[in-house]
Amino acid sequence: LFRSVGMKAATLRTVNGELLAIATTGTTFATADGSTWSQRNGAPAEINSVAYGAGRFVGIGVNATYVSDDGIIWNQILTGGDRSNQGSARIAYSGGSFVASTSQPGLVRVSTDGLVWSSEVFGTSVYSGVVAAGSRLYLLPSSVRDVAFGQNRYVAVGNGISTSVDGTTWVPLGSIPTSFFTAVAYGNGMFVAVGATGGQGLILTSMDGLTWTQRTSPVSSNGLRDVIFTGDRFLLATSGGMAFSVDGITWRLTTDLGNHVLNLTSANVSVFGMGQA
Repeated sequence: LFRSVGMKAATLRTVNGELLAIATTGTTFATADGSTWSQRNGAPAEINSVAYGAGRFVGIGVNATYVSDDGIIWNQILTGGDRSNQGSARIAYSGGSFVASTSQPGLVRVSTDGLVWSSEVFGTSVYSGVVAAGSRLYLLPSSVRDVAFGQNRYVAVGNGISTSVDGTTWVPLGSIPTSFFTAVAYGNGMFVAVGATGGQGLILTSMDGLTWTQRTSPVSSNGLRDVIFTGDRFLLATSGGMAFSVDGITWRLTTDLGNHVLNLTSANVSVFGMGQA
């Protein structure tokens, strides 16, 4: 299904007790409860993926790489031919290393501190992203968008849903309706997968990763972009704003961010959303 690199997943971390969301406009929003958001200082507008590790945040864009100690003040460290990513990329932190996908076949970039980077080659595929789940770090093909771990089971989503008990051998679930999923998360005893079917937003929940139930989407369009679990609740990025839920079943939509947020990255109860106005 996709390549797995054995690494321990990073732990979560709070930043001054707040959750942060960053739009590609450079606007940063913060919240203490996931309901009410306020604007903070700006971040580099081109950041499209963020990970936390080694005591800092690392954000990557098409043309540069940035680091920050607090998620508010960012410093550019690499640019042009020296940048850590080549083309659109995603970044994750796992097992003591940052790993960033690139647009080059088989090529990923690796760093232990987010400052000094080296190149590694895994096969010949172009990986659409990189994500940490359970005890593994996954390099994703275009058919897979996200992976989550819970209840001693891995769940992968993209063109459908697949599950694995060992993180290596995968079984597609044929009972899932024809859908494309953008993200999956696990928390509070529940998997939550989000995506679209028939032009409409789709939310499915499961307690075991095998049997799924459709839930009511907080927006009617297919704009369900990403979902994460922050430690006590789920956050969902939608085309109509940010939604949150404790159980993954009942969602409350807040429009403080408009449609800024495209995707989210958990960094220990800290949340980074990269999107557009």
